[in-house]
Amino acid sequence: MTKDLIEQVSKGESADQVVESYRRRAKQKETKEESLTEQPAKVTAALSKVVAEMTVLAQKTRHYHWNVTGENFFDMHDIFGQIYDKLADEVDHVAERVVQLGATPVHTLETMLSLSDIEEDKSIPADMSMCKIVISDLETLVSSMSDTITAALAANDRPTVFMIDQMVGCFEKFKWFLRAFSK
Repeated sequence: MTKDLIEQVSKGESADQVVESYRRRAKQKETKEESLTEQPAKVTAALSKVVAEMTVLAQKTRHYHWNVTGENFFDMHDIFGQIYDKLADEVDHVAERVVQLGATPVHTLETMLSLSDIEEDKSIPADMSMCKIVISDLETLVSSMSDTITAALAANDRPTVFMIDQMVGCFEKFKWFLRAFSK
C-alpha cells in the first residue's frame, strides 16, 4: 500500500489525492501491526489535516478579527489578530515538514475544508460567542496535533514530534487566554 502512495507522489499526484487514496485504503484494510514503511504516510496524512485545520481556523479568526463589535472589541480584535498571525506563521512550518517527508502539502481550499474538522462560519456571532467558538476550534486543532504526535512517535519522526509539540503549547496558551477572558 505504501509503495502505491510513494509512486503516486513521485508521479506528481497532489497530497490531497494521496491522502484521499490513503483514507480509502485504510478503511478497506485494518491491520494491527503496521510496517515501518506505512508510518511516514500516516505522519504526512496527519500533518495534512493539521495544515487544513490551521488554514480554516486562521481564516475564521481573521473573519472574527474584522467583524467583532461591542464592549470587548479592542481585546477580542487584538487576540483574534494574534491567533491568526500565529496560525499563518506556523502553518508554513507544517506544510514544509510535509515536503521534507516527500509529500505535497494540501493546497486547495476545497480539500482543506474537506479534511478539516473545523468549519467555516458564514455568520457574524456576538463577541462572546466568537470567543467560545474559537476555544472549541482550538481544542479540535490541538486534538489533531496530538494525533500527529502519536503518528510521528510511531514512525520515530522526532523532528515532527518536537515541532508539533511546541505548537500545542502555544495554542493551549491561547485557549487559556480566551477561557479566562470569557468568564
